[in-house]
Amino acid sequence: MSNFRSSYGYQSLESGQTSADRPEYRYFLQWIKPQSKVLDLACGEGSLGRLLIDEKKCDVFGVEIDPLGVEQSILKGIKAKVYDLDQGLKDFPDQSFDYVICNVSLQMLYRPGFVLEEALRVGKRVIISFPNFGYWQNRLQLLKGNFPRFSLYGHLWHDTRSIHLFSLSDFLAFLKKSNARVYQARFLGANSYHEDKISKILPNLFATVCILEIDQE
Repeated sequence: MSNFRSSYGYQSLESGQTSADRPEYRYFLQWIKPQSKVLDLACGEGSLGRLLIDEKKCDVFGVEIDPLGVEQSILKGIKAKVYDLDQGLKDFPDQSFDYVICNVSLQMLYRPGFVLEEALRVGKRVIISFPNFGYWQNRLQLLKGNFPRFSLYGHLWHDTRSIHLFSLSDFLAFLKKSNARVYQARFLGANSYHEDKISKILPNLFATVCILEIDQE
């Protein structure tokens, strides 16, 4: 199992798994068309980028704030550079990528709204995943007077880089404000590995992780 912990991304895996086993990845692979040009925001050590190259023959560029992650990504054959996402994506022209991916990292940015708008600018489609703070067990823990751990992947409030937690409803309201729309979505249930019936019907209450493909109207 990789011990790399990105300054943005957070590996949350069961014992014996590798970063390539993340549950979100199966949906990314289903949605991304072969030979696409992909920008991977907060790419970590490049596991997703390598998977997209191997499985979909994509042209992948990764950005990551941690030099170690960039170094490991380059060793995997990914074009990558050290980049502070909170400063925007000024080095990338409008609509220069088929897809921009932001995997469980938006809540760790100082300026998540700005970064998402930048992603929509440079990508024809944006695929984003995030923990849903509206999940019912989070609400229950708040009623007990404790900060929820489910949206922190089991970590305590002082042992995480998450600083802007939000619910699915919060995110959808932001999309309206940004003139963006959801093209397709998956809502993972209690174990964060599969979409079940109840999380699909009432995602803001029962989805632990939301995965959405979005574009601008």
